[in-house]
Amino acid sequence: MKTLRTLIAAAVTVAASGTALADITIGVVLPLTGPASGLGIPVKNQVALWPTSIGG
Repeated sequence: MKTLRTLIAAAVTVAASGTALADITIGVVLPLTGPASGLGIPVKNQVALWPTSIGG
């Protein structure tokens, strides 16, 4: 019985999420200070070259 409720809840969640439209925000965590900043600063420069929108 518990498994059936779980499956029904999962099905309802999947069905409801298929109709929702929202913007997707992508973030990046970079080491920009401290001893690892030598690795983070070049990556920050590369991220700045990424497109601001895709497919539009």
